[in-house]
Amino acid sequence: MGQVARVLRRLLAFARRVSLCRDVFGPGRGLWIALTESRRTNHIVRVGDAWLRIGTMDVDVYRQVMLDAEYDFHLSAEPKIIVDAGAHIGLASLWFANRYPDATIIAIELEPSNYEMLRRNTAHCPNVHTVHAALWAKDEPVHLTDPGRGSWGFVASTNGSGQSVPAVTIAGVMETFRLERIDLLKLDIEGAERDVLIESGAWLPHVGAVTAELHDSINPGCSRAFYLATADFSDVQYVGENVFVSR
Repeated sequence: MGQVARVLRRLLAFARRVSLCRDVFGPGRGLWIALTESRRTNHIVRVGDAWLRIGTMDVDVYRQVMLDAEYDFHLSAEPKIIVDAGAHIGLASLWFANRYPDATIIAIELEPSNYEMLRRNTAHCPNVHTVHAALWAKDEPVHLTDPGRGSWGFVASTNGSGQSVPAVTIAGVMETFRLERIDLLKLDIEGAERDVLIESGAWLPHVGAVTAELHDSINPGCSRAFYLATADFSDVQYVGENVFVSR
């Protein structure tokens, strides 16, 4: 029975992958990509105005951002300044750039190969500015850790032994780009949101809205830190894995 169960699980996983690829790439192309992607890991293909790495989590992220529209929150006014922290390969930044063409978007990503894809995907967007760094609570050295969750799951830490990466704070970003206000702050930073939000007293009053994917399974206390920090944000919305709050 154990062998049968394993075979069934693999078949079910493959069926889900076929469904995902067909949703993203269309019926014929999607089926072909699903059938051959194990032999074409990191092969880069184009869909719409985005580039995706086959055999990675890029296709999953594309469906969440572009098809399921997980950042399609109701805003009382169009944002002029957007900070996309944990930008991955730039799909959210690309979505924001298309949705809000007059906004300035600052996209922050810590992992080098993701960052190169971020640059590639937003190269045609003059309003997107990319930053290769980890968003962090303090200005201190951090290390890149791969816990094995795929290309979207890299983690920054101060006690790791992996590659050293620069760290930036929200206050530092605001100073560098001469921002008086951030209209929309997106946080998808694999648990670092807890400490970033705990240390947010100086800059959060200058933020109009926050959308976050909370990672309590990685860093317990993320949700508590988020809701305590944003207690005076009156509007709360949920779309997919994201919570959105605005004043």
